Amino acid sequence: MSPGPGTAGGGHVHIRTSGVRSGSPRILEALLRGDPVDASEYYFRLGVRLETSAPELAVLEQSIFVASAVRDADRVRYTAYRVT
Repeated sequence: MSPGPGTAGGGHVHIRTSGVRSGSPRILEALLRGDPVDASEYYFRLGVRLETSAPELAVLEQSIFVASAVRDADRVRYTAYRVT
């Protein structure tokens, strides 16, 4: 497994996600083809788990994050929120 994004201090953060993507068969097929689809046409939510080697970021491992995701042709983008 490759390391996740690096921190300014040289540590690493491993990001693991698990979630649900649902929509009509027509929309899901378009997403699989890489066609542009407006995010309002489907539901895509994630749970996010972070692991880090950086002591100053250890609190991330003790937090719960949820995310709203968008599937682009060549990547998944998401905005994660820490649940407090």
